[in-house]
Amino acid sequence: MKTKKPKKFKHLAGKPETPAAKAILDTLRYKAIFSYPVSFYELWHFLIHKEKVEIGAFRSQLEHLVKTNRVQCANGLYFLPKATAENVEKKKMLAKRHIETASSVTAYLKRIPWVEMVAVTGSVAASNADSASDIDLLIVTESKRLWLSRLFVVLVLKALGIYWNDQKPAGTVCPNIFMSSGILNWEKKNVYIANEIALLYPLFSRNETYFRFMEENSWVKDYLANCYQFGQALTHKRTAKTTVSKLVDLLESVCMKAQKIHMQNKVTTEVIRPNLAHFNKKDSMFATLSKY
Repeated sequence: MKTKKPKKFKHLAGKPETPAAKAILDTLRYKAIFSYPVSFYELWHFLIHKEKVEIGAFRSQLEHLVKTNRVQCANGLYFLPKATAENVEKKKMLAKRHIETASSVTAYLKRIPWVEMVAVTGSVAASNADSASDIDLLIVTESKRLWLSRLFVVLVLKALGIYWNDQKPAGTVCPNIFMSSGILNWEKKNVYIANEIALLYPLFSRNETYFRFMEENSWVKDYLANCYQFGQALTHKRTAKTTVSKLVDLLESVCMKAQKIHMQNKVTTEVIRPNLAHFNKKDSMFATLSKY
């Protein structure tokens, strides 16, 4: 007589993974790429999910993941098993010092009449700096004043002795992204860019440029619904400012041509346009996305 094999029931293996649990694991997997464990609030705030997850459901799922050892928790920080969770406070303190340096520099940069916004990006903005970290800046300028502004920014940073040095980049200031206030919408849209925008640390904003930038990039909420609240309750349309002057227009054109000639033998993956300059020689976006 043949014996029947016992039936397998899905519910015996445990509850199916919920969208909130998957979002938690996805977020921790992304943070693990940068060896960055996160607090309860950071994990909820920067949760990678296209819809907002209520904090009660989030807390319940996180506790379950910790209980089942799919997520580790130490000193109030959450991370995946085998992920690195070292020197967190040291990284945050170093990032804080770099922010203070950037703030001091911005006191000079904001005097440039065409500079509309200065913000820190990258590892320093994420409070994840190490001993080799430089200070990346995103600078937004008036329309048709990008290259003239960049000239003055570089001159100021060199005069202060803190301009980026590829031989010894640690602690130097690298203004690697310049954008025109007339075109603030980021072309590439993915989880990496969404996190970079959400983590921006604004130091200076003129004519509400920071808010316009965030509104123009409201697509970020498709990746980080919990933290992105811009573009939902606008009371009026903000417009970009442009200084009208034929002489300054001519100077802008000359500056752009001169700087492009100066850089022509050095350009690799950089993006150089009249309204955008992105110096991303060591762009980590593709490497990060491939690991994620």
